[in-house]
Amino acid sequence: MLRTTKDEFPNLIKKIDKMSQEIGDIGEQWVRERVDDFEGTYGQHLKTQGRGGQPPPLSQLTREIYSKIGEPDGSGIRNHIRTEIQRIKSSTTGIFGILEGRPTIVAKVQDQGAVVPVTLKMRRFLAVHGIYIRGDKTHFVIPARYSWTNTHRDVLRRGKQQLKNIRKL
Repeated sequence: MLRTTKDEFPNLIKKIDKMSQEIGDIGEQWVRERVDDFEGTYGQHLKTQGRGGQPPPLSQLTREIYSKIGEPDGSGIRNHIRTEIQRIKSSTTGIFGILEGRPTIVAKVQDQGAVVPVTLKMRRFLAVHGIYIRGDKTHFVIPARYSWTNTHRDVLRRGKQQLKNIRKL
């Protein structure tokens, strides 16, 4: 049992406040490390286009499109990623993401995949670039790469392991 006199309360309160600040600083550092880890892991994923260094099998049409207008380099997502650390009192939150606009849709499609219907407008656009879609083609399937999902899972796993190691100290 902690016994203290009335005169010792101000010192005790100062010690508790100091400990709280130190714990908050350690927590903030942990959050910053997780955001940096996410940024590095996801950035690497974008460099390889979610292919882990191995290109996915591409259809003849995709190869033709890439030969005419170039292969995507990930910059449509990479250039819009924002990181932010928010600390309010003893609580720290890390934010890593694409906050708004078309890149959010691109990132979601890359992560979860999509089925894109072929429209007359699309056919005309590609035809202007010398690319013609078969008449019976009704849709394109964009395969999921799970880039965001896998990065989140891996960073969370590493962060939880680090917290377990800290608790053991």
